[in-house]
Amino acid sequence: MTLHFYSAKAYAYVCERFDLVLPHPETIRSWYSKISADPGFTQPAFSAIKSCVDERKREGKETLCVMDEVAIRKHVEYAAGKFHGYVDLGCGVVDDSLPPAKDALVLMVVAIDDSWKIPVAYFLIDGLTGEEHANIIKDCLL
Repeated sequence: MTLHFYSAKAYAYVCERFDLVLPHPETIRSWYSKISADPGFTQPAFSAIKSCVDERKREGKETLCVMDEVAIRKHVEYAAGKFHGYVDLGCGVVDDSLPPAKDALVLMVVAIDDSWKIPVAYFLIDGLTGEEHANIIKDCLL
């Protein structure tokens, strides 16, 4: 999946050159389509982090949680039977009376002394107070 994600041509080359029986690219695309990309916390990311953190603890290493907020273009789009682009805090409620999101708040876990980082949550927001930021971080840590 990783090779196909970075380069479909490289994936085809490896299949052909090394005569490997790898999944068809359509199969890989269908796997990707099953992954939920809705705003909020992602449980698979927490599961992956738990195993990584446990391994790193055995090695005596730490894990650092970094929060970053990025500006996005205001854009509302209708796709897959619903509107995307409004303020969404991951609670599953879609309300078109909310304003379009101006920012994306992304929580990323980054490993110290290692080369991996995993996004654990994102929220489409129109500005948050410091207290609201703190509440989201506390929920993430719990």
